[in-house]
Amino acid sequence: MYNIEYRRVGSGGGWPTTLLDARDAATYAAELQSHNPQLQGPLIIVGHSAGGHLAVWAAQHQRSGPAPLAVSVAGPLDLEYAATQGDHNIGKLIGGSQADLPMRFALADPSSTLQTKSRVLVLQGTDDHVVPIAVARHYLNDVNVGTPPLAKMITIKGATHTSLVTRGRTGYTAVINAILSETKIRPAPHLSCSSCGAIGASCGAPRVAP
Repeated sequence: MYNIEYRRVGSGGGWPTTLLDARDAATYAAELQSHNPQLQGPLIIVGHSAGGHLAVWAAQHQRSGPAPLAVSVAGPLDLEYAATQGDHNIGKLIGGSQADLPMRFALADPSSTLQTKSRVLVLQGTDDHVVPIAVARHYLNDVNVGTPPLAKMITIKGATHTSLVTRGRTGYTAVINAILSETKIRPAPHLSCSSCGAIGASCGAPRVAP
């Protein structure tokens, strides 16, 4: 597992640096897998919140290597719609509004990039008031225009924006189990949580698991 870090808004990031950092990290992880037989297995990029957006965008724009499964946990995947719902962080990433910078919005928006190379799993809590479930539904309506569908969503009842990635809170174990079920991966015993059986630590940054 690789924990991807990227330059954030206010720390050298923003347009287009943050996006390119995520893309390059995903590409590098895929190249490592291609050249190292011991790393064979499904390639998965997982991110929470802003990291969920970057996970899907990086998978769509990965330059080489095997196509990953992109998992967005409460990520704003329809940027234009999310911005209309009051998500001011999107304008900070893009450097302005959709009206002023429509091309940047289109380039950064996973719902505007329709490619079938990577599968997308959207995990969304019903009680998320930071990135409302309506944003995820808009994304699915945008991208699932063909057969088979590009993305699927699992809705987790009662989960909030942060409970999905907080051990012991509503939805945390469901997130882990959904990823394992989608990839047919069995958790390594030494990574299992002794209290809830889930694996790994939680972090907003995208993670790559080969």
